Amino acid sequence: MYTNKECYLNAMAMIKSWLQKGVISKSDYAKAERKMMEKYGIDEKSIFRMKLYEGDK
Repeated sequence: MYTNKECYLNAMAMIKSWLQKGVISKSDYAKAERKMMEKYGIDEKSIFRMKLYEGDK
């Protein structure tokens, strides 16, 4: 059985690949990351968050 952290990281890996392929925008990525964070109960300050930062592609 997967933990919430593992489910979040798996979902975000797929979403990040969509961003890198140009399927979604940075704005879409940010919205999806927030939804996955809420869905899987990841804390806003967690080191596991896959949040975009200035200069990220």
